[in-house]
Amino acid sequence: MSDRAFSELRTRQQLGYIVRARSAPLGETPTVLLIVQSLRSPAELWPRMRAFLASFDATLGTLDDAELREAVHAANVSLHAPDLTMRGAADRMWAEVRSGRGRFTLRADQWAVLEQCVCICVCMSERARERERE
Repeated sequence: MSDRAFSELRTRQQLGYIVRARSAPLGETPTVLLIVQSLRSPAELWPRMRAFLASFDATLGTLDDAELREAVHAANVSLHAPDLTMRGAADRMWAEVRSGRGRFTLRADQWAVLEQCVCICVCMSERARERERE
């Protein structure tokens, strides 16, 4: 998502100097963080950011099995990557502390949910192909 956000919002639409997109846990809830630093007004930025998110969501629905598996692999790499800074590690740990769970397994939990979603999507696409053959 990060590369697509940069390409669309920074390069093509030239909305601002800084454009970032990444996953960010909010407590136990995985979220998407989309940042555009710009001199343009929020009234102009917000509709374009929402349009990007909607188009990205639509793109996810068109992925075939191989593309889906590739996206999941990239997410897996990201979830298992070591923190690059002490701040990143501290942010991740404090999110776990704030959750009150005391298990420090958020990344593993997110991966388990992602794997379940992929299994569901692959099963759905296999069923759709079977129906097309009938």
